[in-house]
Amino acid sequence: MKSDTRDGLFSEYTENRVKAEFLMQQVYSRHIDMNSKLACELERLLERISGQDRKISMM
Repeated sequence: MKSDTRDGLFSEYTENRVKAEFLMQQVYSRHIDMNSKLACELERLLERISGQDRKISMM
């Protein structure tokens, strides 16, 4: 059970990192206003990744 939870966390973390990388490329390559919907989505995703980083480091 604990292994499933950890595997799920790592899977979601990896997926979020890939999404964040894509969004960062979009924001920077298209010079998108940092108040745009895309930039706000990126900020929320980075906050989620930060929380996942903390959980992973505590495992």
